[in-house]
Amino acid sequence: MADIFAFSPIEVSHAVLPGMLARGDGAIVIVGGLTATVPMPGLSGVGPAMAAARNYIFTLNAEVMPKGVYAGTLNIGAVIDRSAGLRAMTSAGADFDPRYPIIDPDDIAEELWSLVTKRDRVEAILPPMPAS
Repeated sequence: MADIFAFSPIEVSHAVLPGMLARGDGAIVIVGGLTATVPMPGLSGVGPAMAAARNYIFTLNAEVMPKGVYAGTLNIGAVIDRSAGLRAMTSAGADFDPRYPIIDPDDIAEELWSLVTKRDRVEAILPPMPAS
């Protein structure tokens, strides 16, 4: 889990950062699951790995933003509509559990675009979490 959800995003960031820093512009956004921010039973393997990548992005953004490079993270707490995951969940005629939200991939794309173009926050969560 750590190789996929923590080390890989960090290594890819390290590979592209030199060019971005030389240009004084660029953006890195890591997309993960909500368990990076909210502990969830049954996801104790992947959650801490995504949380490590999230922490890295927050720290990286603080380091590179003054140099024109943005780093952010988008955490998704829903099933993506029209995705292979949703098809697999309903493949054998099983009903979809209505407790799980479904999100349109176009909404994800819009949020990614907003993060990269506005650069006004390091993190977005979709769907938005209720205020506590």
